[in-house]
Amino acid sequence: MTVSVYYRMYTGQTEASAIFRPMRSEPPFAAQFMHAMRKDLDVDSLLQNNRYDTIMQWLKEHVQHYGCLYDAGEIIKRATGEEFNVNYFLDYIEEKYTKIVCAVALF
Repeated sequence: MTVSVYYRMYTGQTEASAIFRPMRSEPPFAAQFMHAMRKDLDVDSLLQNNRYDTIMQWLKEHVQHYGCLYDAGEIIKRATGEEFNVNYFLDYIEEKYTKIVCAVALF
């Protein structure tokens, strides 16, 4: 599951409304939430089996549950067990763009 898929589910966007959304609009903390979610769930298997309900339940329990009670930094800490760490997002970007560059190089 990519950060893009997570972001669409987290914000309630449909596939059609998010298809052409540029990378710059993805929040950097989504990659950190994904990392934490993967510790608890087999996300790829859930997505392959259309088990979005399990993923959404994790998001409700670990992220959305707090609503406006806390600022973003505190929600990240509570959901992931650590302070915001930009390295998760940087790893995601590196992986994503490495795949793109490799695909372009094949043509």
